[in-house]
Amino acid sequence: MLVCKFKCHPFDRWLIRSLPSDPIVRSLPDIFFSFVHPCNSVTITYPNGDTYEGEINDLKKKHGQGKYTHPAPVAEEEESDEAVATLKDHVYDGAWINGEKEGIGKMFYPDGARYYGQWSHNVAHGEGTYKYPNGDVYSGQWSQGTKSGQGSYEYGGNGTQLVGTWVEGSIATGQWIYKNGNSWNGQFKNGKPIGRGAYITKTGNVQNGEWVEILQDEADEEGVTDLLWRGDCPQKSDIAAAALNRATYKKELPAVDWSQKVEVKEEEE
Repeated sequence: MLVCKFKCHPFDRWLIRSLPSDPIVRSLPDIFFSFVHPCNSVTITYPNGDTYEGEINDLKKKHGQGKYTHPAPVAEEEESDEAVATLKDHVYDGAWINGEKEGIGKMFYPDGARYYGQWSHNVAHGEGTYKYPNGDVYSGQWSQGTKSGQGSYEYGGNGTQLVGTWVEGSIATGQWIYKNGNSWNGQFKNGKPIGRGAYITKTGNVQNGEWVEILQDEADEEGVTDLLWRGDCPQKSDIAAAALNRATYKKELPAVDWSQKVEVKEEEE
């Protein structure tokens, strides 16, 4: 059984009944009521134990600000507590439009990962930061739930960073900045340097060269390659020190243009 509780003051109920009689209010589009309806705050408990606390629209869909929680599983008597001890509630807290995550919100995953940023149609889309359970952090642009565009990825274990342009979830061009300040500047393939590029040290030296893929002769599978570095003689770099700065995470996200978000009313049967 689905339980739904409306949080509504008696005065609000009187106001709702009175508004339709006002000719000015009657002339306003339906989308107006989706945002200012004074009785849209609800608490819903679903049959599987999930809960939603927040705003809904006239179609009874999540719309506005709200928090959806899927509780962590409870260990059965025959199961080890360790099997579920590391799992946490799966929570989304943020903006919704017509039942979908849309706008800016936070997602807390059962394995401890978390994402804060922009959403579109239930997936990360726009600017956002994702922190992995192992301490790695990606901060930058997303497209349809995948890293795409400008972004930085920092490895929590050693502090190195991949900074540059991402395509379909992997870095394509940019810098691999080591914790000591040295960096690789060039292209990437499968997260590794490839092709022409340069190694630049924090002391200002540069070695241009090329990473070349070479097939392994005795590999168990066909097409397995090794990377071979072919470098020129080191020389003094003409790149300014400021260009080698490590990336910083975005503390503020761009505002969402809500005027472009149009609610679609479903036709009544």
